[in-house]
Amino acid sequence: QNERERLFLWGQGLSAESGSLDDRLDTSTELRSRVLSLLFSLGHAVYQASLRGNRPLPERLVEQCSNLRRQLDATQTLLQDFPQITTDLDALSDSDASEYDHEDFIDDLTTYIDCLLDLAPALERPALDFNREDPPPISVEFFSTSDPQALVFCRKIRDRFPNLPQFLVERLADANAVRANEILCAHAAHAESTGINDREPVSSGSRLQVSDTTHSHFQEHVFNDLKPYVCTVEGCTQPATRYARSQAWVQHETIHKIQGATTGTCHFCTKVCSWASPDYFNHVSAHLREISLSVLPPRGDDEED
Repeated sequence: QNERERLFLWGQGLSAESGSLDDRLDTSTELRSRVLSLLFSLGHAVYQASLRGNRPLPERLVEQCSNLRRQLDATQTLLQDFPQITTDLDALSDSDASEYDHEDFIDDLTTYIDCLLDLAPALERPALDFNREDPPPISVEFFSTSDPQALVFCRKIRDRFPNLPQFLVERLADANAVRANEILCAHAAHAESTGINDREPVSSGSRLQVSDTTHSHFQEHVFNDLKPYVCTVEGCTQPATRYARSQAWVQHETIHKIQGATTGTCHFCTKVCSWASPDYFNHVSAHLREISLSVLPPRGDDEED
């Protein structure tokens, strides 16, 4: 009677009657094999005890034993999915059953129910299976930008910098969308004022020879237009401000200095530098320039280049 009550409390605590236990076991292969094995062994012990007596069983118990046998057969079929568990319901002969006394029966019941009770904490929070045959779930990232065009830049920036915080991806994408629009407007205005047909190819013999000095001035001119530097600190009240000069950007970034901070980690590549050091700002500024340059149209070089 005591073991019966313990088993009842175990099943009641896990809502076995309502199907909650089945749902839990469906998510964990290991727990399903252990619980089914214990329940099979427990039912097998009861079935053995029913065969022990010399007198015929009452009709009511005969029907119950028949139902138990069918349930054991069904459980045995389920356990075939677990080769490490051996079940042989028919291995028990009548002579074996006669040697199975009451004390053996009670000891077996106590052992199996103790094991089930020990599994209760694990059944409360089962470790979920990962089905290796199925692809891992794809985490979809949703971006929020002020310009729909910026969503294209969000994906490009995310592909280039997988670990970049989302707020910074969105901020840099918004800045790139503004830059792209500025370039289109400037190109249209220039074409209109000069009457140049941008579809007319330029003669290969007219290629300009650019000196290092000219290249340096040109680069400075490009970055003055692109304004590549934006604040990289979350919560900044001026997230849309773009800086053409790195000095102005550095002055702004240092306003956000965390009290007591001695190191700074690059959001783009996780490099650690001394906070507010020239090395840190030079490193981060290179990433910002790279992103701003990505809005420029491809060069129209000849194929042999």
